[in-house]
Amino acid sequence: MTKRKALMSELSRPLLVVLLCFIIAIIEPRFLQRSNILNVLRQASMLLMMSIGMLFVMLLGRGMDLSIGATLSMTSCFAATIMSINTKSVPMMLLGMLVGLGLGAVIGYINGALVAYFNLPAMLVTYGTRQVIRGIAYLLMSETVIRRMPDFITFIGTGNFLGISMPIWISVIFTIIVALALTRTSFGRRFFLVGANDKAATFSGINAKSTIIWGFVLNALFATLAGFIYIGRLSAAEAQIGEDFHFNAIAACAIGGVSFNGGVGSPYGVVCGALILQLLQNAMNLMGVDANWNKFVQGTAIIIAALIDYFARRKQK
Repeated sequence: MTKRKALMSELSRPLLVVLLCFIIAIIEPRFLQRSNILNVLRQASMLLMMSIGMLFVMLLGRGMDLSIGATLSMTSCFAATIMSINTKSVPMMLLGMLVGLGLGAVIGYINGALVAYFNLPAMLVTYGTRQVIRGIAYLLMSETVIRRMPDFITFIGTGNFLGISMPIWISVIFTIIVALALTRTSFGRRFFLVGANDKAATFSGINAKSTIIWGFVLNALFATLAGFIYIGRLSAAEAQIGEDFHFNAIAACAIGGVSFNGGVGSPYGVVCGALILQLLQNAMNLMGVDANWNKFVQGTAIIIAALIDYFARRKQK
């Protein structure tokens, strides 16, 4: 019976995606146009990159990371500043990307260390770092916009391979890598064990503090990678990008079945969560619904997901 419930739980979200597509197609026939489908997938791929990173943090059961939007902003602005010195120079582009990734790793390490060693609430810590790094990004940019990007950065943001947008390819590849890492490696399984019971994980020889730090570092690195794609897509970098990205990533994880209490979740569920959010947004856009309703839908989705998580845990007791 338990296995059957687990199977039904895994299948419920893909079925919901299919059902949602069917309903939207009936209401708005333009939804089925190839260009629109590819646009939905491209938009969802950006969200998925950040949500996959958020998955690592939420699996730990320490809360959520509110700093990923600011991390994306600051790291992409620093990277773009270096790249803009000579957009035709490959070494300069690589240097910019390495600086961005390095900054992302430092931000993630600071967040993780404060949570792991001082047992501070993740939401409080990451809200603080969010304000700090957002401020640094604004100071760096001084209300300017960098509009020169190397060809490679533009390609990963707007290019196509075999008729499919590069952000889609990149998100699919990283999702598969993360899925294999979480299910097939001892490193990945640590996140589930620490999230389920950190004391038991420690007794079994797992370094819980190190695992927590790694979770936040990986989250920040995924936000940084998403930032490279984002500035490539916009062909511009500015400090104010990514203001609400953390809410979108949390919503995608929650809808995808990632428990707020840790230890439960999968990359494939997060894929479904990102698709569901993007499908709803696309449907509202096609029907001309006020954009402000997007926030209402996302907030409602998080509350419903939290309630489902709560009742699921009650049944397990």
